[in-house]
Amino acid sequence: MTRITSLAKIGPAAAADLQPAIQGKAFPPLHHGYSEPRFPLNSAENHLPEDLLPTVIARCETRQDIQLAIRTARAHGLAISVRGAEQDWIGRVLKRGGMIIDLSAMRDVAVDPATRVAVVAGGATVNDVVAAAAAYGLTPITGNSGMVGFAGVTLAGGYGPLLGRYGLAADNLIEAEIVLKNGQHVVANAGRNADLFWALRGGAGDFGVTTSLRVRLHALPSLLSGMIVYCWSDADLVLRGYSEIAASAPECLTISAGIVSRADGNPLLFTAPTWCGKSEEGARVLEALHSFGSPKASNVGPVSYADLLAMYDRHLAGGSRSSKRSRRLPRLDSRVISAMIVAANASMSPLSAIVLHHFHGVPTRVRSEATAFGLRQEHFLLEAIAAWRQTANDNVAGHRLWAQNVSDCVVPARSVNHRDQAALAYTDIGARLSEVKQTYDPEYTLSALPSRRWEHERSNPIA
Repeated sequence: MTRITSLAKIGPAAAADLQPAIQGKAFPPLHHGYSEPRFPLNSAENHLPEDLLPTVIARCETRQDIQLAIRTARAHGLAISVRGAEQDWIGRVLKRGGMIIDLSAMRDVAVDPATRVAVVAGGATVNDVVAAAAAYGLTPITGNSGMVGFAGVTLAGGYGPLLGRYGLAADNLIEAEIVLKNGQHVVANAGRNADLFWALRGGAGDFGVTTSLRVRLHALPSLLSGMIVYCWSDADLVLRGYSEIAASAPECLTISAGIVSRADGNPLLFTAPTWCGKSEEGARVLEALHSFGSPKASNVGPVSYADLLAMYDRHLAGGSRSSKRSRRLPRLDSRVISAMIVAANASMSPLSAIVLHHFHGVPTRVRSEATAFGLRQEHFLLEAIAAWRQTANDNVAGHRLWAQNVSDCVVPARSVNHRDQAALAYTDIGARLSEVKQTYDPEYTLSALPSRRWEHERSNPIA
């Protein structure tokens, strides 16, 4: 009761201090506008005791608003979380009882078609950036979902359908503007605060609040994509064929694959190829994906980038509870394929999925020390996504255990050097990130640095 009473006093006091000073709005607890941005979209996070709810939300509209919000939070001893775009893109580390800095009103995107550069506000979604760039015949490099925050995807790395030819989303970052935890505004690029710029590209470090990003845009020669769905009885054959095609795929071809469920709960296998080179050559290359197994349906053809991302978004479990575990694999061998098939047959929910992304081409030629995303060898990223509708008898632990088991069962009993390479890369990166944190976060302690485990719960399973 003491905790609840304390928060009930702090929230209104912080809001009262902040509201007259900012251009946006500050919401104390129980305010009529308070509940809208309170939680991330993942409803697994939506059931918190009242004493653990955030005490105030600062809906910021300018960089100055963010600075004032941070200083007010510090003055009142409130921890800070950031809500970007349509969801809380770091909802899995929501600071209960603290302040949420809500960036959903900061969604401007300015495109310079001459230089093919976009300036993206911190709260913009991927869809916001795609739409703004498309007006000039240009395309940003993103993850696979249009609904998520652009800044969050970019700074985390950003595996996407154009990866083979144009790299990660992080590889296309030119400059970032950040408000640090002490309220200071800094600009990071190759020539200014270069150590911070290095850390922001894939480091998953908590350095502050991103106010804007400058990113490269691209004029694609063509774009062919879609999904091919196969009979489940052909799963082993198709996944082996996918592995062979991916191993020799040209830069213009990036292929995802995965296992989802039909309406009746039975597994369904798909591949999702994307070609961004000359259309005539792409048609011939993509035909190979129809040559093995027994495709049940295919919609591969010319597509806009917005429609391509929407194709993935339609398969996301919006409004569900979800838990994801990710694993990087050096190859898709028979043991991994067998483990995926067994896991899919044991899925506890028709909303769950197993998805593979292929890391190859241009991003493998980036030096491992050039960015905080250090694992630059060709590999597959496997995502085990447990998703389920909330019920009175949720077996939350069981769903999470399924995702964990999928992740664990694809790891060989003996290391295949890839994990050793990853561990070495992230050990070196972790040490350098610690140094950068000490420079830009005076209150940083070693234990505060985010882990490089690729396991988390989130609201959006494919991003």
